[in-house]
Amino acid sequence: MPGYRDRVVHVKLAEDEGGLNLSMPPKIIEALGERGERAGELLAGRFAPTPTGNQVLIDPKTGEPVVLTWDNHRWVRYRSFMAAVELVARRFRATWKDVTTQKNWRPYDDLLNRAQGGAPVSYPFHRPGQQDFAVAETARLVDWTTGWTTDDQTFDRNSNPGRSPRPKPGLRMMPPGANDPRADRGV
Repeated sequence: MPGYRDRVVHVKLAEDEGGLNLSMPPKIIEALGERGERAGELLAGRFAPTPTGNQVLIDPKTGEPVVLTWDNHRWVRYRSFMAAVELVARRFRATWKDVTTQKNWRPYDDLLNRAQGGAPVSYPFHRPGQQDFAVAETARLVDWTTGWTTDDQTFDRNSNPGRSPRPKPGLRMMPPGANDPRADRGV
């Protein structure tokens, strides 16, 4: 992924190194450790802090000025993230607004604005003002992308120039590292 692949260093291994070679001689283990250290030095040299953005870093491997600086890395992650957020927000708005896509089911707006205790009863709002907050902020989220109507009002374009890094990431919902619902208690 753009914004992640810049921080990966490939350390080549011979057939008798790493993996399931559990009885490697000390010399091979030492050589692997040295290659790992060089990889770490390479990353540290390429991503050293440049608080003003004007400092020129020299790549420890090539001796050339570094192009993929930490600021560049952060910028690529921003562009990728915002393109993914935009896609999710546009899809959310389209589904929220277009009741014809909701077939025979109640529109999401009806579900959000139902009376307290009304069906469906799963995961109801309990705290005072929580439903009012949800109604207001969902409306703001839907309206947020409503003004995005031209090719220039986007974080991503379908072609260069101006498109976000590729491959474009996808945002997806998944449990945070555990499938055990008890792991999220107290939040």
